[in-house]
Amino acid sequence: MKKNKKRFLKICLFISISVVLTFIFQFQAIARWTIFWMQFESLGKNEQGYFEYEHRESGVIMVLVPAGEFTMGSPTWEFGHEIGEAPIRRVQVSRFLISKYEISREVWKRVMNEQPDSNQPYTSLEPPNGSFPVNFVSWNDCYGSADSFCKSLGFKLPTEAQWEYACRAKTKTPFAFGPRLNKNQASFGGHRGGKMVSVDSFQPNAFGLYNMHGNVLEWCEDNFELNAYSKEGREDGDVPYLSDSKYRVLRGGSWNYMEGDCRSAARYKGLPDKKLMVYGLRPVRSYP
Repeated sequence: MKKNKKRFLKICLFISISVVLTFIFQFQAIARWTIFWMQFESLGKNEQGYFEYEHRESGVIMVLVPAGEFTMGSPTWEFGHEIGEAPIRRVQVSRFLISKYEISREVWKRVMNEQPDSNQPYTSLEPPNGSFPVNFVSWNDCYGSADSFCKSLGFKLPTEAQWEYACRAKTKTPFAFGPRLNKNQASFGGHRGGKMVSVDSFQPNAFGLYNMHGNVLEWCEDNFELNAYSKEGREDGDVPYLSDSKYRVLRGGSWNYMEGDCRSAARYKGLPDKKLMVYGLRPVRSYP
């Protein structure tokens, strides 16, 4: 009789705990969605068939990128291949939101109440305006403190894997548009014709993202190491690679980089407090 009573009490306790945990998880989910809809407005699907949302406070438009798996890095025979892009490996990425455009000067000023390059020389072939990507921003400006651009809005910088996944948009070629890149698809090439352009220039990739190749380099959350891809446990693309390296990752190439430097797999490094003319950003956010 006592054994049955103890068993009954254990069952009741298990059921009670299960109910409480279920309630907590449901409450957390409801809270996440409530916060999300307070912060974002749905814009429906873009021409490529992916949902877009506008952040109410900043005006940043974000595309919902679906979960998936892809081959990250580049083979040794790829045009422009660099040693830090190997070995190639399969990586899984959960769905996430990523800015449709590089953050523009207009948006940066709206959020931060200043232009970071106000006292810097501007040497692009075109004069700056509000629709050009913000530049001269350091990793610290973008994500290094509570009052940085991303953290003040509840955004993050993409992991290196998220960035490459979004750039490739389900392609396997060196560029999202095929094996080569031309001047009708991106701004690159420096003195040969490249120049900084508005963030909505050229055609978007298959996810509806603009200027993933060229224009300005985009900061990622990860630390940069030349041999990072050879480290174990790099299959989860949602997790940034963090190490003792003093450098952070930059992706995408820029208007004054050559074609091969703007490939989907191309990797660059920068000191987190460094501000250069070609440094910009494209934030991400979890969904919801």
